[in-house]
Amino acid sequence: MAQKNLIHIHPSLSYLGRCLSLVSYNSSNIIIHGASIHKKDNIKFLDWVSKFIISDKVNDKLRIKIFNFKKKILFRILLNIFSFKISKVNQAYAKDIILDSICRRKTGFLYYEYPFLRHIIKTFFGFYFRILTSYYKSIIDITNPNNIIISHPVYIEYGSLLIASTESKINVIVISGAFHNSYFIKSKFKTYHFAMFLKYIYKRYNFKKENYNIGEAKNSIINDKKIKIKRPSKSYFADTLIISTHCFSDNNHISDTKMMLFETYYEWFKETCKLLNKIKVPTYKNYVIKIHPYIKIYKEEKLVFNTIKKYLKNKNINLFICKENESISEVLNQKEISLVNITVHGQICAELGSIGVPTIACGLAQGPIETQFNPKNFKEYEQLIFNNKFATECLYQLPSSTKIRNESMLYQKFSKFIFPKKSLKDKLYKIRDYYNFKNNNVPDRSVLKTLIELKNENKPKKLILKNGWGVFYSEEK
Repeated sequence: MAQKNLIHIHPSLSYLGRCLSLVSYNSSNIIIHGASIHKKDNIKFLDWVSKFIISDKVNDKLRIKIFNFKKKILFRILLNIFSFKISKVNQAYAKDIILDSICRRKTGFLYYEYPFLRHIIKTFFGFYFRILTSYYKSIIDITNPNNIIISHPVYIEYGSLLIASTESKINVIVISGAFHNSYFIKSKFKTYHFAMFLKYIYKRYNFKKENYNIGEAKNSIINDKKIKIKRPSKSYFADTLIISTHCFSDNNHISDTKMMLFETYYEWFKETCKLLNKIKVPTYKNYVIKIHPYIKIYKEEKLVFNTIKKYLKNKNINLFICKENESISEVLNQKEISLVNITVHGQICAELGSIGVPTIACGLAQGPIETQFNPKNFKEYEQLIFNNKFATECLYQLPSSTKIRNESMLYQKFSKFIFPKKSLKDKLYKIRDYYNFKNNNVPDRSVLKTLIELKNENKPKKLILKNGWGVFYSEEK
């Protein structure tokens, strides 16, 4: 019997093509239009798909249709609002996606600055979550799919579908963008984000070559060739403390929430500024706040600099602000530094690890377990900031630099290895410009032919953990 797939709409033809490349050739594919951060673009894309793909005879092979919302579904949704039970595991994840959704919107500022409003804000978003989960549960009950494909596991708009799916025991496929990784979920977890599981699954694949140590951002610390980064040791205590900031609204809860010392990235940064402000006798030579390179994309420059201005007025420390477009060598007049870097979940953990330098993470950061020291409580975190010798000793306890370097290189290489290979990417790029968010054109026959080729594509291999989380991958011939 042919499989049936539900696809949560994302306004990109290359994304739809990637979905087709993962499903069986004879499957039917139902596009559902739920809540999204791309609401207007999604509506236009649905019209485009209906006009140029579904109405064409090529759809006899693609078998794409759009879920038709009917008024009688409203009763089913209403019933689910009151009767649909969510397991404790998914309730934990629901709390995370609700808070991340609050942080993602303008309500984030209200949540940060006015604690008395937090319960009200969470209640409002919690009700929104309940409506969406019930909506998706109703669609699942009506369509009875084999697989559900989504573009994000995070935020209420997508996480609610993921929760409704896992509660219904339906396989979930997450495609993190047409040209990025794709993974599948066959069980319930307290978090479903790729970053949580990558640190375990990369160890399951053996590479012949291990070299890979390029920072994602151009001004990443490890891309800076004008300054040498050394790992602190008992013979060379740390002389530089770098606070690698986050974009406050960007996926606060991508890992083990219980390991986070602070509820949000903003709370962590604010409290860190307060700690720096208390220092009377500096133990580090340099204190650097490195602004996230994408801070302007998230329009948070004002918030981050106002926070520094409000909470950090200490004249006792040698403080440097490394702006989003600056490198460390541009603010520090040194040829080498012995570094203590602090983050919450930052990818900088894996990047620094690739040169054998560990990181302090106030959560479970993006990188191998071996590369990070995770403070157990606020008191321990305070000591790491106040005392460079204590920080050095904590980092010294971690595995050797060689071990850290090898693990980090494998981690980073695997994270790119599971991207689509060239043959698939070429086909996805070929159709990309015909519809990609606000850009769209009338497709010719070659586009429709490519969509068929994508559906007939040899399906990727799977690598799966015992807990039911796994990734798709292909090995280029």
